[in-house]
Amino acid sequence: MEADSAPKRHDASRPDVARRNVLLVEDDPETQSELAKALSDSGARVVGTGSGEAALALMEQWPAGMVVVSDAIGGIGGLEVARRIHESSPDVPIVLMSEASDEKESEAKAVAARLAGVFATLTRPFDRRVLAELVVAMAVAADVVMS
Repeated sequence: MEADSAPKRHDASRPDVARRNVLLVEDDPETQSELAKALSDSGARVVGTGSGEAALALMEQWPAGMVVVSDAIGGIGGLEVARRIHESSPDVPIVLMSEASDEKESEAKAVAARLAGVFATLTRPFDRRVLAELVVAMAVAADVVMS
């Protein structure tokens, strides 16, 4: 228990993603909180919202470097949010968190996501650490491309 309460030090072996702002769009508050914690623990700055409309408004006001969006949000759906963000900010990578009942549906959603400009699709359930590692890998790739 003492290790958990100790302040976290920067791990020099992990890429610095602190400069990356991640917009997290998830309408379940508990899931949003868990994912935001995992992303924050990986060094990202996270702003969360529960609706597609709010996500689009935030993209106009806040410099998101990445977007993680659920396909199951109410209002403007996750795929449409991804499409609009990709259209207005094509350099911002987007991760779609998808729910599928079977492999065929999962593949169909992945194809639709690619057409909407999504960089990667994670099918639920997934370990939240997988999302954090994906964001770290995307930040590293972006740093390599930009240098």
